[in-house]
Amino acid sequence: MEDYADRLSAIETAPTYWLTIPLTEFSESLDRWLRLRSISRADLAKLAGTSRAHITQVLRGDANLSAMAMTKLAMAVGAVVHIHVTGKDVPLRWHEMHDGLLNTVTYGERKGPLRAGRLREATGGAQHAFQ
Repeated sequence: MEDYADRLSAIETAPTYWLTIPLTEFSESLDRWLRLRSISRADLAKLAGTSRAHITQVLRGDANLSAMAMTKLAMAVGAVVHIHVTGKDVPLRWHEMHDGLLNTVTYGERKGPLRAGRLREATGGAQHAFQ
């Protein structure tokens, strides 16, 4: 019987294991954009031509979205999608300007995929700083 470390190592080589990172980052970013622009989930559903239930799935990180689906949702609210590739243990930080305010978003070291809603806990807290 293989031990836990061997099983975890085998799981970590599967692309589906790592897919949760970009899906979670997308859902967190989209949710942040909606809050910044005071757009409701119902409004997003109308603008994107989809159901509120689907939007809820997306924002929970439960939807398996293609790059095209992400782009359509972002474009529905006047945004765009950026995809970034980095090392799996590299902390990530980016800066955005919203209405003249600097928004810095930081995610700590990645130890593996993260589920929506647990991102802040798992990374030691995503920091959203408006200056």
